[in-house]
Amino acid sequence: MIIERIEITNFRSLKNVDIPCSSLVAILGRNGAGKSTVLHALDMFYNTSAQVTAFDYFDRDTNEDIAIRVTYGELRPDELKEFAPYITNKLLIVTKIINSGGARYYAASRQLPDFVEIRTMAAAPKRNAFNDIVSSGK
Repeated sequence: MIIERIEITNFRSLKNVDIPCSSLVAILGRNGAGKSTVLHALDMFYNTSAQVTAFDYFDRDTNEDIAIRVTYGELRPDELKEFAPYITNKLLIVTKIINSGGARYYAASRQLPDFVEIRTMAAAPKRNAFNDIVSSGK
């Protein structure tokens, strides 16, 4: 598996960054642009016992969660099998949310395509659309 995308929100000097990756990535920029912060974010993502301080939050605003999302691609057959419930379009997407309560990892799970649109509806239309799917036998 390789990293295909890194998304960082509210971490140190990075408010909202989306970095597409390939097999070789070079991070270039002037001093203070956030190059090292990207590497610290990856370290924070992989370190299950990482400690955060107010310094780690963008603008030291601890009311906003830190989110670090890594998208993995080119999974081997054994990885496809092991992470099957969480793979969509041959991608594994894992997010680490960090806040004052600690840190938790989340993986996107597969969704039934018929329900994706229903989740965006208001209550009454949602109920009717759900009942239509149930009665159709899908």
